[in-house]
Amino acid sequence: MLRFWLLLTLSVLCLPSTLFAKTLVLVHGFQSNGMSWRMSGVTPVLQQVGWRDGGNFLLTSMGSYNPMPHLGAGAENVFYTVDLPSRAPVALQASLLDTHLQQIYQHRQEPLVLVGHSAGGVVARHWLVTTPSVPVDTLITIATPHLGSLLANIAERTTDSMLGTMADKTGLGKWTKDAENVYRD
Repeated sequence: MLRFWLLLTLSVLCLPSTLFAKTLVLVHGFQSNGMSWRMSGVTPVLQQVGWRDGGNFLLTSMGSYNPMPHLGAGAENVFYTVDLPSRAPVALQASLLDTHLQQIYQHRQEPLVLVGHSAGGVVARHWLVTTPSVPVDTLITIATPHLGSLLANIAERTTDSMLGTMADKTGLGKWTKDAENVYRD
């Protein structure tokens, strides 16, 4: 059901009268990566309504890298996906998102539209509030836990409890600590 609403939302957003900017940046959620947008069927829908795939930006030791050739400022309606370390704290992900967005803006030279799914919406919002280094027309969030999440609340309560101690001893403690760090912004 979530996939249906995600596809419907993005399809509506792709109507020419809806968006003013022609550059869409898709930010993935927790335990995901930029390719998730392709694997879930979102990007094929975008392509069916005229959007061009600008590629997936990856983090390398040299910074932000997109293996696809850049579509310059003249290309119409281009979308990009970005890879972020989804289990890293929100502030770190936002900092890395900034690196990708600067690369995209350098090539497109126009305001961006950010679309964040789940925790990706929290990361994009955090970036927009703390480090808006490039112009953004719109932030769209899909199923984003703006008021926190059940997982973050559980992680916060269990990390310092007997359950958290048991989780540490069984190797599961990393999951609760990661969730607590990721979902707190």
